[in-house]
Amino acid sequence: MTSDASPRRLSALATIGALALTACLVATPALAASLDISGEYGDEAGCKLARGDVAGEYDGGIYLTSDSYGGKEWSCSFSWTSEGEDFGGEYTDSGGKTRTLFAWTVIALCSLEGMAWPEVLAIQDGGETMAITSTAEPNSEPTILKKCPAQ
Repeated sequence: MTSDASPRRLSALATIGALALTACLVATPALAASLDISGEYGDEAGCKLARGDVAGEYDGGIYLTSDSYGGKEWSCSFSWTSEGEDFGGEYTDSGGKTRTLFAWTVIALCSLEGMAWPEVLAIQDGGETMAITSTAEPNSEPTILKKCPAQ
């Protein structure tokens, strides 16, 4: 064995490693920290919150935007979202546009009164509604939010 055999092996391993990393990066779907949705979703109070009306006196309120999910006293900012998965459906929105139904996995950083925690969400497009399930409570009923009316 020559003295330069070890560096040659290291060079070959580095090349193989670089090719493997490149293959993984190319094969990985594009990732973003927002959902490909337009407008806001929520209950009546949630729609007001999503549009910045935090001064209103109302109970509850849950909203969803392309980059966040929250309520009057808590909020979750999306840190990572999967690429939307087409799950085989289409619908015509209120504007007459045909849309494909998608589902996403979301990692969010949530906060409430100075505390923060990570949350993993499953979000499913239902046309004029969005269904949100926390993987921390996988057997719970999803939260269903309606598309907020245009202003």
